[in-house]
Amino acid sequence: MSPAMNVAALKAQSAEKVEAVKNAFKSRQGFLDFITVQDSALDQHSHAGSNKTWSNEDLDPTPPEKRTWRWWNFVTFYLGLSFGNWTLGSTMVGIGLNWWQAIIVIFVSQSISSIAMYFNSRCASVYHIGYPVVARSVFGMYGSYYFVGARAALAIIWYGVQRKWSNARLLVATERTMPSTKDWTSGSRCVLDAISSLSISC
Repeated sequence: MSPAMNVAALKAQSAEKVEAVKNAFKSRQGFLDFITVQDSALDQHSHAGSNKTWSNEDLDPTPPEKRTWRWWNFVTFYLGLSFGNWTLGSTMVGIGLNWWQAIIVIFVSQSISSIAMYFNSRCASVYHIGYPVVARSVFGMYGSYYFVGARAALAIIWYGVQRKWSNARLLVATERTMPSTKDWTSGSRCVLDAISSLSISC
């Protein structure tokens, strides 16, 4: 497809979306049509009247045309995901280890966790399915709900800890570069707290 055709297609899609937004505010039915998620090609492949709780685009195996990640995508993803691990060295030294002991401890611990991650992600890499579907194979269709919920709760706690940690890091950096901020009121510190919350959410 030529660039001109791409631009024309984008303009047509934009016009359709603008028209859909306008129609959403004209009537109740227009609003309902606007918020209704249309079936995708993957949704339509299933049997008519099937329960989409068990099969939909998010739960079905990822089709080949959507498997676009390459090695650098995984590297940058895990680099950002494990950003908190960058403080492991200073933490190990802080509890009494010297530099070479800290390196050995971190290498061994990360090797063990990497092996666990490899086995944990094996189903996804072979069958191209997500964790909720993998959990069904072990705990059943309804039993998997508990583990999906537990994982969601863990994510809330994890991001709460990360937010607190990023807030402390931001406060330390601010106090070192601007010593006068040590005298800030609690309200001013809440601003930094909000900024760190946005940074960890993004």
